[in-house]
Amino acid sequence: MNNVSPEVALHRISPELRPLLCSVVRNGRVGLDSTNFLRVTDLKTGCTSLTPGPCCDRFKLHIPYAGETLKWDIIFNAQYPELPPDFIFGEDAEFLPEPSELPVSISTH
Repeated sequence: MNNVSPEVALHRISPELRPLLCSVVRNGRVGLDSTNFLRVTDLKTGCTSLTPGPCCDRFKLHIPYAGETLKWDIIFNAQYPELPPDFIFGEDAEFLPEPSELPVSISTH
């Protein structure tokens, strides 16, 4: 799972993206229970191997919620840090159901 400390994670993130993740990684407490923390794992890069320096711009964010942990893949582009990231909502297949498969409830009265 590649679970690293918050400081190590920040040093591996692309410098342009680091400010965006700094507060999430360092102050990742969620909810009323102070033991619930946001975690960043699976740091990866979309840059070529010739790109110098730290350039991780993709990672998995673990979000504690309602006794479960949501796992979202967050994909930035280190070459264009001003663009918003893409999100993959992982294992939660029901998060965005297929519109054609939604039940229709039309009142006939």
